Amino acid sequence: MNKPVWLEKGLLILGALLIAAGVLAALKGAEVWAGLGLGIGAGLVGANTATALMRRYYRRHPEEARQKRIELGDERNMAIRYQAKAKAFDRMILMMIAVPFLLIAAKSPLWLVLSAVGLYLLAYLLQIMYMVKLGKQI
Repeated sequence: MNKPVWLEKGLLILGALLIAAGVLAALKGAEVWAGLGLGIGAGLVGANTATALMRRYYRRHPEEARQKRIELGDERNMAIRYQAKAKAFDRMILMMIAVPFLLIAAKSPLWLVLSAVGLYLLAYLLQIMYMVKLGKQI
């Protein structure tokens, strides 16, 4: 609910245009561009429609909107959310270990395997960077 309304509407229109472009690309036989247009377009339409519906719902139910704002800013809920993010990151790192091996087993190009390894390393570098940053703050 932090995005301006004009941005929501603009992204909704962009999503509809991408869906239309994806359909046209599919008719022309360009499957890759069709998939990109339809996938990104459907994502934009779905996300911005949901945001618009939530904005409308909270406008009609201001007490629930107030309660939601309080819950989002509550220290206990924030601590729970941060702990859940940390645990999800730990699980994701474990799963990311298998990705390069699966790519090697699938005889994928070397650049793809190295990209997966690079993403794994980037995740650890970001973790170290935030540990240092947060360690200085505390």
